[in-house]
Amino acid sequence: MNLSDFSIIILSFGCVVLATDIDKIEWGKHHDNKEVFEILEAVNKRCPDITSLYHLKYRDTSGNERDETPRGNKLHVLAFGTSEPGRPEFKWVGNMHGNEVVGRELILRLAVDLCLGHRNGNPLAASLVGRARLHLMPSMNPDGWEIANDPSAPGRRTEVKGRQNANNVDLNRDFPDLDRRIYELERAGTGPFDHLFSNHTGRCGRQPETCMVMKWILTNNFVLSANLHGGDKVANYPYDESRPDSPNAYSASPDDRLFRQLALAYSSGNPAMFDRRYACPAEGGSDGRPNPFRRGVTNGAKWYSVASGMQDFNYLASNCYEITVELGCKKYPPGNELPRYWEENRQALVNYMSAVHFGIKGQVTKAGSPVAKGAAVITVDRIDTDGSVLPILHNVNTGAHGYYHRLLTDGPFAVTANAPGCAPVTKCVMIDNGVNLERWSARQVDFHLCADAAATGSGKPRQIDSSCEGVLVDGE
Repeated sequence: MNLSDFSIIILSFGCVVLATDIDKIEWGKHHDNKEVFEILEAVNKRCPDITSLYHLKYRDTSGNERDETPRGNKLHVLAFGTSEPGRPEFKWVGNMHGNEVVGRELILRLAVDLCLGHRNGNPLAASLVGRARLHLMPSMNPDGWEIANDPSAPGRRTEVKGRQNANNVDLNRDFPDLDRRIYELERAGTGPFDHLFSNHTGRCGRQPETCMVMKWILTNNFVLSANLHGGDKVANYPYDESRPDSPNAYSASPDDRLFRQLALAYSSGNPAMFDRRYACPAEGGSDGRPNPFRRGVTNGAKWYSVASGMQDFNYLASNCYEITVELGCKKYPPGNELPRYWEENRQALVNYMSAVHFGIKGQVTKAGSPVAKGAAVITVDRIDTDGSVLPILHNVNTGAHGYYHRLLTDGPFAVTANAPGCAPVTKCVMIDNGVNLERWSARQVDFHLCADAAATGSGKPRQIDSSCEGVLVDGE
């Protein structure tokens, strides 16, 4: 798909004045934690039919349920759309570092515009909300935001103060280091190469914010996510951590081609990011250093290595694909600059949410009944021009009621569904994400396993669908 296709999607919900609190919000200022919750609550009350407001919880090492940060704040999430089976789940996460605040404000404004747009019949808002479930978390680190804004302490709103949580821990260095594990598996040549945290007991001894988000990731079948940061202007994709023998070198994941397309989906919607000429902090200043990020994207490890980050945890522990977006050189810009950030990023926000419809989706049944969550595995091979296949060593598992989503780039693929006690089934598909975006839906590819006696039982040979005739070499 040509990236210019995204240009037809414009975030423009109109300026309809209604007698509600959310019409009176001042967007040229920063909003404190109390105001953040009040805005989310007001949106939920204004659009109760399409939103739900909740906060995250976890169990500590003693098994006790917790739902607060060290300072007693909660991690609030506003979800748009219904949770009907088979609907793709998407999430925005902002303010992971307490002094990086632009993402927090963008997510708040996005929530208000989605609500008002949907109520006033805007087709784009209706498609965004009606064809996916969108989870919006303005602040993952409300304690850090309070520290960054403490007027009694020196260094208010500096480049450092408030980055960590109240326990002085960088939350983006607090997740399990699954990159190290995947690199060990690569060297050994053995799998699995995905879902590396599937034996999680449900109890967590990390920082409360980390534990809450880990549970959120592992218990929801998220398809796509973005983590909004500040301090540069670039869309960053996995892997974030360098391989042991290649420090500061490009560290590609099995889905490297897909991740680059996802990152470009965001950066192409933000000309200030995509076409940027100068590096931070110059921004056209006297030193004039050139922008090191071509087309506004970068592989994380090539930029600088990050161990135990949230981005790669999503990819290696769950079905979710996440990128990290740096929204600007200023981590804490003046409030009067926030409307400019909205104008720069609103198209990119739509581009990226729409990408949840890349690739394929479907349902897996076994002997006529939907398989359980995690009971079937979807594997993918890219088909080369000569009919040979190149395995993509990263699988997705079925969610509730046997539904799955698998993000893919454009091109031909062989897709296989596997479940214990059944013969695997392979189907071949040609993906055109431009068509998917026009339909606001990934391509439907269902699988019916153990459909008859010949396909039932362990060790049965793979069944290749007629869609692969003349496509695969020797039934590969």
